[in-house]
Amino acid sequence: MRLAIRPSHKLIVTPQLRQAISLLQIPHAAFKEYLQKKQSENPLLQSDGSKLLIDKIRTAVKRTREEYETPPAEQIAAPAPSLQDHLLHQLRMNLADEGQLFIAEELVEQLDSNGYLRIPLEEFLKEKDFSLGQAQEVLEVIQALEPYGVGARDLRECLLIQLRNQEEEESLAYQVVSHCFKELYQKKYQEISQKLKVPLISIQPALKRIGRLNPKPGASFSKEERNMAVAPDISVEIHRNTYKIIFKDTELPALKINPEYKKFLGDPELPEETREFIQGQLKNALWLVRAVEQRKENLRKVVQTIVQIQKDALLKDLSLLKPLTLHQVAEKTHLHLSTVSRLISNKYAATPQGTYSLKSFFSGKFPTRHGEPASSRNICSRIQQFLSNEENEKPLTDHMIAESLRQGGISISRRTIAKYRSRLKIPSSFLR
Repeated sequence: MRLAIRPSHKLIVTPQLRQAISLLQIPHAAFKEYLQKKQSENPLLQSDGSKLLIDKIRTAVKRTREEYETPPAEQIAAPAPSLQDHLLHQLRMNLADEGQLFIAEELVEQLDSNGYLRIPLEEFLKEKDFSLGQAQEVLEVIQALEPYGVGARDLRECLLIQLRNQEEEESLAYQVVSHCFKELYQKKYQEISQKLKVPLISIQPALKRIGRLNPKPGASFSKEERNMAVAPDISVEIHRNTYKIIFKDTELPALKINPEYKKFLGDPELPEETREFIQGQLKNALWLVRAVEQRKENLRKVVQTIVQIQKDALLKDLSLLKPLTLHQVAEKTHLHLSTVSRLISNKYAATPQGTYSLKSFFSGKFPTRHGEPASSRNICSRIQQFLSNEENEKPLTDHMIAESLRQGGISISRRTIAKYRSRLKIPSSFLR
């Protein structure tokens, strides 16, 4: 063992930086509430006369710093956290590596309302800068978080994760799910008994244990999300092939620093404690004004880029959405990938086609024989069209849909068809 000095690069996340990051991702309603609270707590952000301002400053100085301290932006968000927020909070405590945390944030954003990762890792990694091994390692961390079962690719894996996190790998319930899931799904208990070489009566407790597991671990969070009112952050208006982006900032409190504070700082008889308080509040106010302007400017860049690329879809129909990734937007706006990811989180845009989340304008791509790749939204639209024209006596299977798309020049797997059909809330051919 020895002592040595070694230079290294390390990111120090200051409280202000952490707060600025939080400001990027909170939704419009929570952002408005946050600014109102900041404005009410900082006398320098209130447009009062000179006499009233000094009275407020004197009152504030008497308070303890703990009573006056503004809570961080992440605490001002919606009352009930989303599944993504809940998981990211745990991840930030479990992952110290910035690279792994970024991969985790990207994966968590891909989870559906029930907590499942429906996109194959190979597809997720397209145009990403990290390997399959790195993604798999981070996914295992996510699968160890609460609620147990999140991050699963299918129901079988979801149940196994829950049993594994309860340290029941040696249980009969785990063996049933692991080795006899098909028979379990079809309720062929006699076949399970024969396959595992266990008496039928011994399987009953295992079946009860499996029945107590949660097949939709993220659903409780999603119910809260569905009840939340959607407030668009921006409005996109299109007239004669030109578009205009309008921010909803007129609804936000105007942040202006009261210039009256200069009179007090110029008073040589001003108590030092009051002087320090005013200087501290001035520093906080200036930082907040800059942070809000930076948030607006970065959001404008991102929305402008999205609208430029998805102009045809906004003008005509969302089925015309082009493939678009976070990497493309990050390159065009010269913003970091994680900044773009946070900016589009919980943000909505009012468009000629309706109000949609910014995330809905991003779409994976599938190669075609015609050269121009097709977006996942376009694939979903085609699937809906195929199924709306099917005959009741002969429902189309996922394999048949995949074959029809292949004939049209789009190569896509049956598993991906099943994923998109599930997203469209269309049952399988057997149930139809």
